Amino acid sequence: MGIAAEIAILIAEPIIKEIYRCWDNANNMRVFVAGGGAPYFIGAIRNSIPHAELMDDNFFAVARGMYLYLKAKSGT
Repeated sequence: MGIAAEIAILIAEPIIKEIYRCWDNANNMRVFVAGGGAPYFIGAIRNSIPHAELMDDNFFAVARGMYLYLKAKSGT
């Protein structure tokens, strides 16, 4: 395991614990991993949520999602 994967596990662990604390049905949720670090975090997240999916074009997925949300909200 590389150093990036080890660091990703340390960072992802508290996030995953919070997901399970907040949502009772976390095992049944569809979980998508996106953003510039997604390829590093998908393995760490799949340790606890094996069905997690890496988003297509994950690097820009968050920015594209925010753009579409704001565009819809503004009505343009």
